[in-house]
Amino acid sequence: MNDLPIGSRKIVSGKWFRSLCIVIGLVLFSFFYMVIFNINREASESFLSGSGRYRIECVDVLFLYFYSQYAYFRFTEVSKPVRVYRSRVVRDNIDLSSFEDSKQVGVVWLDFEKDTHRFTLGYPQWRESWINLFISNTPYTVQPNG
Repeated sequence: MNDLPIGSRKIVSGKWFRSLCIVIGLVLFSFFYMVIFNINREASESFLSGSGRYRIECVDVLFLYFYSQYAYFRFTEVSKPVRVYRSRVVRDNIDLSSFEDSKQVGVVWLDFEKDTHRFTLGYPQWRESWINLFISNTPYTVQPNG
């Protein structure tokens, strides 16, 4: 600290610097709390796949403690509840009509490959969102659709 110019020593040790650090810490804590809250949030819609092997949940995403226009899907293996697959976020005007066959399970515009544990997105005009960095935990491919 002695290597700093005299004015800089005053700034680094000043009350405003400590206040700034506290504010930055609170903002970071709030942000990470919100991410964890969204990941563990109760689903707005929940149902079992046709075989009963997967619980499919639609989870609304809160942004800054307000409802956003986004939601994501959470697929959980019923026999192994620690295996949770979260999709990319999508606009929440979602069709929840589900399907299942020997290779895939999903809803309209979203397929989950049972063997590779991978999502295929076919949403019209789908766009990537920075929120996916924190919510999605599963590889995906985008299949253009509209």
